[in-house]
Amino acid sequence: MREIPDRRRAERFAATMVPVAILGTVAIVTLASFAGGTIALDEKRRQDDRADSRAEEQRLDND
Repeated sequence: MREIPDRRRAERFAATMVPVAILGTVAIVTLASFAGGTIALDEKRRQDDRADSRAEEQRLDND
């Protein structure tokens, strides 16, 4: 039985797109994790800055 050309084309397309889809997913997850880490670090830095400014204000108030 002969294969239908459209089926071969579809199989070739699927064989090409699976690695592309996997790499795309890995890239998105990697970027999201870096972005999430950056956001968390920025928030931690903001909290530290607020704590430092409060400590400075208290020190100035006590003087």
